[in-house]
Amino acid sequence: SIVIDIWKDGYGFFPPTDGDSITASAPPTISSAQKSQDITLSGWTTYLYANDVLAFNVDSCTSITRVTLCLKVEKS
Repeated sequence: SIVIDIWKDGYGFFPPTDGDSITASAPPTISSAQKSQDITLSGWTTYLYANDVLAFNVDSCTSITRVTLCLKVEKS
């Protein structure tokens, strides 16, 4: 199991911190599985601006030694 939080802040405010979380109460989570997908992103901040910086923070982890987190970003 693993829970990963994603933090976002402008380049001028680097580094992002926990208060800059974009995942609300629904961070990417795998629990007793090998993969997980979420397309609703309930409560997430779903926009990025030029020069935004993302940071990834492992909030908790049990027995996982390697993980890949993929974000699909579309320009609008």
